[in-house]
Amino acid sequence: MKLLLRSNFSLFLIFLFLLSSCEKEDAFKNPTPVIFNFGMNQQGVGGSDDLTFSDGYIIIHQFSVIGERVEGEDFEFLRTFPNGLKIPFYNNSTFDELSFDLPQGAYNSLKIRFETQSGINTNLFVKGRYLYNNPLKNPSTVHLKWNTNKVFEANVLSSTGMRSLVLNETKTETPRIIFKPKPWFADVTEMMLENASFLTTANNEQIMTIDPTNNVTIFTEIDLKVGTELKCSL
Repeated sequence: MKLLLRSNFSLFLIFLFLLSSCEKEDAFKNPTPVIFNFGMNQQGVGGSDDLTFSDGYIIIHQFSVIGERVEGEDFEFLRTFPNGLKIPFYNNSTFDELSFDLPQGAYNSLKIRFETQSGINTNLFVKGRYLYNNPLKNPSTVHLKWNTNKVFEANVLSSTGMRSLVLNETKTETPRIIFKPKPWFADVTEMMLENASFLTTANNEQIMTIDPTNNVTIFTEIDLKVGTELKCSL
C-alpha cells in the first residue's frame, strides 16, 4: 500500500512538473506586438544649409520582417499591398498593416525590408524649400519624386544602437523607420541648386522638381544615395 502511495505521489509530482514546464513554454511563446511606422529626420549635411525638408510620404508594395533568433527558428513575415499602402512621414497614427506579433526573446538580428509600389505617378515624395543666395529671388518649393520600384533594407536596432536585442511580451514596441534626405545631397553643390530649373504656378509659387525628367543631374546624384543612413530603432 505504501509503495502504491509513493508511486501515485511521484506521478503527481511529475504531472505538476510537466504542467509547470508547459506553462513556462507557453508563456515564452507569447508574442511581442511590434508596430512599425515611418518618419523623416531633417538633420544632416548636404547640398546647402539653405536647403530644408518638411514633409513627404512613401507608398509601399511589400513589407517584410526577418528575424534571426538566439533560440528558436528564424523567420520571415511578408505582407503585400496590391493597391499600395501610403504612409505619410509626419503622422500620429499607427497602421494595422504594419503591426506584427513577433516571437519574444533574444535576437541576433531583426531586419526590415520593403519596396515601393510601381506603376503609379509617385511612390516616394519628399517636400522641401530652398533659399537662393540672391535675396531678390523668391524661394523655391522643392519636390523630390520617385516613380520606379525601389527596395530598402535596414536593421532594427536596440535602444542602445545594437543589432542584438530582446523582445519582451510585456512591452509593445513601436520602431520608426527614419529617412534622412539631407545627406542624399552630399555630392550636390550649391551652384547646382542655384542653377536648377523651376516652374512658377498660377499662385506665383516656384517649384523646383527633382525627378527622372527634371533636374536630372541632381536627381542622379540623390538617387544613388536615397535610403542611405536609413534608421530603424526600438
